[in-house]
Amino acid sequence: MKKWFFIVLAVTVVIVGAFAFFKNGGEDRITAEREIPTPKVTVGGKEIPTVLGSRVTDAIYDTAGALDLMKNQEPTAVISGAEISVAFDVVPGTLVLQRLDTEGNVVSEENLKQLKVFVVPSEKGVYVYNLNAWWKPIGSANFAFKIKVD
Repeated sequence: MKKWFFIVLAVTVVIVGAFAFFKNGGEDRITAEREIPTPKVTVGGKEIPTVLGSRVTDAIYDTAGALDLMKNQEPTAVISGAEISVAFDVVPGTLVLQRLDTEGNVVSEENLKQLKVFVVPSEKGVYVYNLNAWWKPIGSANFAFKIKVD
């Protein structure tokens, strides 16, 4: 009798533990990932596509850097001196824009918390940007995009 009791108890513990593990490991992460707001980056009414990079919510989702994320992406053509705006449905507490060189080093960095608009460089070329946003209590995320100044 004791043997059957311990077998039933062990099976119950395994089932309850497996249920709790898969529920917390899967569903909660998907829900948290969906909570990351995506930016709307535009120039002259035209949307510039962004790619979601690394993000931190209830877990860490690490990805390649902005240059690798943009490697196979076509740049959006913009004119010299154009203003690019960045908007989120949920406004981040901190919003930092970084322009990267061809090796992934930060060339310039701007805090967009107040402005949410920046002017593209006047020199012709292809530019990769990394947009870093932080929300409380959601977490943080990086978004990359690429432009070509004609």
